[in-house]
Amino acid sequence: MPDVGSSEGYKFHLTITPKSVTLQSGDEKESADISEGEYTALRGSWIHHEGVLYIGGAQRAEEESPGHFRGCLQNIVVQGSLLDLDSASYKSNSVWAHSCPLPTPQG
Repeated sequence: MPDVGSSEGYKFHLTITPKSVTLQSGDEKESADISEGEYTALRGSWIHHEGVLYIGGAQRAEEESPGHFRGCLQNIVVQGSLLDLDSASYKSNSVWAHSCPLPTPQG
């Protein structure tokens, strides 16, 4: 996937089928084959509300990115429903659920 930088209104679409996982943004698309067992685990986690969705980064136990996300995530839709970030199980103190940070001057 390309580095989207500070693009306004960039949309991502994740599709999971019994045979693959596909992430698409604009004309860019990345796919990976998955096994029947991996699909069953993903589907079971989703149906039984045991899955975890990380938005804007990964859990601290995971590999950390060399950079930090700075910007605004708006209108996040999961399974056709608008996501309310206030209902998140964990939210960093640096995340504002209902407003976007003011732009900082480039220097």
